[in-house]
Amino acid sequence: MLAFKNPLAEPTLRREPLPAAKWVLWGLLLACLVPRVLMAGHLEVICADGAYFIELAQQIDRDQPVRAVGQYDSNLFPLILILLHDAGFRWEDGGAWWGVFCGTLAVLPLFGWMRRQFDDRVAIVSCLLYAAHPKLIEWSPEVVREPTFWLLLTSSLYFTHRALAELRIRWFVFGGITTFLAIATRFEGWFLLGAIALWAAFRFRALPVARWRLAAGLVCLAACFPVCMEGIARGYGYQHWPLGGLQRLQLVHEWAESLFAEHGGEEQWQQNYKPALGLRVEQEPSTTQVSTSQKPFGEPSQDSPHLESASDATAPSHTNQGAEDEVPENEVLKDQGEKPQLESGPPAITSPAESTVNETHVLSLKRSTRKTAWVYLRTLERGFTPVFGILLTIGYLFHWRLQTRWDLIPMFLWSVATLCGVWIHLWAAQESSSRYATSIVILATSFAALGTMSLSGVISRVAARIKPLWRQRPGAVVAAWVLLFTIVGWADALTSGYEGREARVELGNWIATRFGPGETMLGSHRWSQANHYARGRYYTLPAIDCTLGDIDSLVHRLEPRVIVLSGTEMIPEQWDIVSEHCKVLGYQRLSDDDLPELCRAKIVVLQKGSSPRVARTD
Repeated sequence: MLAFKNPLAEPTLRREPLPAAKWVLWGLLLACLVPRVLMAGHLEVICADGAYFIELAQQIDRDQPVRAVGQYDSNLFPLILILLHDAGFRWEDGGAWWGVFCGTLAVLPLFGWMRRQFDDRVAIVSCLLYAAHPKLIEWSPEVVREPTFWLLLTSSLYFTHRALAELRIRWFVFGGITTFLAIATRFEGWFLLGAIALWAAFRFRALPVARWRLAAGLVCLAACFPVCMEGIARGYGYQHWPLGGLQRLQLVHEWAESLFAEHGGEEQWQQNYKPALGLRVEQEPSTTQVSTSQKPFGEPSQDSPHLESASDATAPSHTNQGAEDEVPENEVLKDQGEKPQLESGPPAITSPAESTVNETHVLSLKRSTRKTAWVYLRTLERGFTPVFGILLTIGYLFHWRLQTRWDLIPMFLWSVATLCGVWIHLWAAQESSSRYATSIVILATSFAALGTMSLSGVISRVAARIKPLWRQRPGAVVAAWVLLFTIVGWADALTSGYEGREARVELGNWIATRFGPGETMLGSHRWSQANHYARGRYYTLPAIDCTLGDIDSLVHRLEPRVIVLSGTEMIPEQWDIVSEHCKVLGYQRLSDDDLPELCRAKIVVLQKGSSPRVARTD
């Protein structure tokens, strides 16, 4: 097993400069830039999250309220989109090229951090694996916050690691700014505080001198929090510091509550554990109460009447809006079965005629734990990719003792917390995305690099024994493995199919042409991206336990011109039930021939009335 020095465990300050690596850095930047630029030209960069963030940025730019009174969001990404738009970029182009810029530039702090925590060899291989990872390539030009978070994450780790090793105040300041901006970008940024706290505690113990400098540096790091929050508050026009993202803790609470309920411990949860967590105990819990994550996306709440469109109601982290490639439609249909089965409650409807009477029929059910676990594993498989996963597994097996090194323990805890978060989100939203695994992938590139080097050493020794004339050249084998990973990664990313996203683009353009812009739409959340192109208002049906009564309520309140039913949430028999039910509400079902080609057999569109006006295109 390779041995690496731990600079945070040294009893003295480590301030000697590391050897310059100018050409290495230029090479790593080029290795990151080329595939991401190619991906930007290949990809339709507006996913549903992208449409959400662009609309949110437009609302902020127009000085429109984006949240109800008392609700604050600290998301940095919409403010960045506004700055790029003010600089002359189109909303879509600015977001895409910003993602390419951040996804490329993140390799620099990643290299600086890895060479200090391991050595230059591991740092170079880690950064090359980062540069060629297909999912990191695919997500870079997306108009989403992930590339911004990658840059802030790696910068925070680099600055804080260097600050704790050298005890220089400027690195603490840089680390504080990037840490709190990372927190303001994704919820996982809060995990950085735990990593920094553990690093600082171990460094304080290992350092017998200059502990006052360590304390002063941590004070400077913490002082960056009000500065960052004040800047974000001014950007949003808030009167108080925003602390957005903490609503994810509500999902943790709901998940924990469900565990007790499943095991017959609901009463124990209400009486003992809930008060201990400072949560309100409901005297008469309602069985029909719908959680926040299950409300229709875009549904106005009573305390926020200004919310009108899909982007107004809730942050995209409650439900996955981004990756059409994450859960294929046929898998969702398999998960629901050939015919709808009710777990409890009203009897199943066997004919469309019955649907007009029984409005409590459940159209969408929550996955079982077994099927949720299957989707969870598929999500991780897509996020890590098989080749990277194999190299990572080899690295952990060959260097398992490194996992007990205390400066690496925070990264392990980060990974565990993120994996738990992905599971809870999937449990709550019934959807997931490979994006949620990307932070773990970045942190794990070091062990994937160690796995590459160990595997190359084994291959080199075996080859030398088979043919004694061959010298052991593990470095050449490492280069070959990295080249192979690069070829596979580029091919995987650049040949990825986005037919689902293209279908949503077609649908949005079709709605804008057929009905005109500004129309109200109601439908499946997975098709909300169409709203960006339809230029209207899109409200989503509940993803879990949606009933005919829910559809009635939303139709009467919103009066949508178009209803979109997706094959990912409903099977054809349920399409028929809803179509027949909506006939009495004045809606007719369009035939597949009337729909855009890429949308046929994937969705059902119900239109209000029988003779829609055709928008002028001149």
